[in-house]
Amino acid sequence: MPGNTLTRIISPYHSGLRDHRIGNGPRSIQSLGLLPPSKNGAYKSARNRPELRDRSRRISSAVTEAMDNNTFLLILAGNCMSSAAMACGRKAQALSFIYFDAHDDLDLPDVNENEYFDAMGLSMLRGVS
Repeated sequence: MPGNTLTRIISPYHSGLRDHRIGNGPRSIQSLGLLPPSKNGAYKSARNRPELRDRSRRISSAVTEAMDNNTFLLILAGNCMSSAAMACGRKAQALSFIYFDAHDDLDLPDVNENEYFDAMGLSMLRGVS
């Protein structure tokens, strides 16, 4: 069971751009003032623009560290594939989480005509894409 410490992982990227379109969601949520200011997150520098594999790796590593430290984990991300990164960091056979999004991210490669990879995050977690 998670301890009473909160670990926030903030990933404000969409299509490789920081705070762009849905990538601005984490900043918008933080601006509501519901949480105290964060001193850490998955990203140490706001100046670089990490590639998708690097963003995913950083999220995954931060999730693993939070789980190892027995903290409650809150991930605010603008990229729908962050769900897969979170699952990789969890390193569990049985996975459960609460997922809020504007769309279901359950597209399959054979029905996704626009080749939008982000629309397949949850289908990847289910092992069907």
